[in-house]
Amino acid sequence: KGLKTTCIDCDPVTPTLIAYEALHALRIDIMEDNNIEKIKFDKFVELIIAGEEDEHFIIDNGTSSFVALADYLVANGIVSFLRSMGHVVTFHVIIVGGDNLKGTVEGFQYITDKFKGDSQMAQSLLRKNRKRWQVIRSIQCFC
Repeated sequence: KGLKTTCIDCDPVTPTLIAYEALHALRIDIMEDNNIEKIKFDKFVELIIAGEEDEHFIIDNGTSSFVALADYLVANGIVSFLRSMGHVVTFHVIIVGGDNLKGTVEGFQYITDKFKGDSQMAQSLLRKNRKRWQVIRSIQCFC
């Protein structure tokens, strides 16, 4: 509460963040003819650069584009650049159980490998309880 926050939804398949009206999320379309157009990620980097001093940014890119986003961030040195401007970059990775456990753990490993020493990670472990996802544990670490 009381923090200036800008929410950005660029999930090309399931843009759920935009559905929460109270968040006033911005929708950034990263697709071009059914392909992820990495250059369109520049838009939210520009928003962060132009943001207020204590403004927080939440970017929901979804599972369908996280590899493309990670590649863009690495290739362009975006995380190091944002850190040089005084920003703290945190990746929040969801780990779910059941059939999705292996894939979500591999996604977490992918992110930690790409950004080791350059960011911090927040991880949530979820389980399904009566048709609803429930947070079992959340942790934060510096990688």
